[in-house]
Amino acid sequence: MKNIFKYISFCLIAVVGLSSCEPDDNGYRDDNREVGGYAHLQTRSLTVFDFDQDLSIGLFTAEGVTIESVEIVHDGSVISTADISGDIATFNASDLGDFEAGDSFPVRVKTMLSNGQVSDDPATINIGKAVALGDDNPEEAPINMLDDVELEYSVSTTSAPIDEVSLWIKNGEDGEYTEIVTDLNTESGSVSMGDIDYSGLNLEVGDVIFYQFTATRGDLTEGAEGEILVLEEDDN
Repeated sequence: MKNIFKYISFCLIAVVGLSSCEPDDNGYRDDNREVGGYAHLQTRSLTVFDFDQDLSIGLFTAEGVTIESVEIVHDGSVISTADISGDIATFNASDLGDFEAGDSFPVRVKTMLSNGQVSDDPATINIGKAVALGDDNPEEAPINMLDDVELEYSVSTTSAPIDEVSLWIKNGEDGEYTEIVTDLNTESGSVSMGDIDYSGLNLEVGDVIFYQFTATRGDLTEGAEGEILVLEEDDN
């Protein structure tokens, strides 16, 4: 009977010990007693404009343990050694190499601790689009009500500044884009068709207006494109 109780006790201890080392929904561990410390990659989303921005890593240690170095590993190779300052470490997005929207970088954050232990924590860095159209932008409008059309946009990066946002417009898929509005707000805004001169498009019922909000930083450009079908006049 004693042997049975010992076996049950051992199993309970093992379950508690294992569960205390599991990360929570945010990737943080409530208990770092397993090795004495670990690192959590906090910046996991970038855009193409963030090619030279720093990514932050939160550092956590048990009492008496310090972090000696933090390495970023991708495809089995160390691509960067992070700079440590207090309980934060950083490395630069340029260490990932060239990237574009839709790319994904699985990495491992390898942390060398003063107690001789090593923490190896996985993370994924995703590259998203910076420019987006407004959800309420219309997809069609009567030809006599085009002036009432409002086109919204937003630009969001992880931390990189945007130099300029402009609106381009053309008639039909085979048309040539013309820059209509420049120096728009670099974060978000809207343009009313009634405030711009689109007479050069020579629009007729059945035409499709293509428009694009474009953001630039240096030599980099990204745009989001939308369409508006020109309908017959609305008598109301």
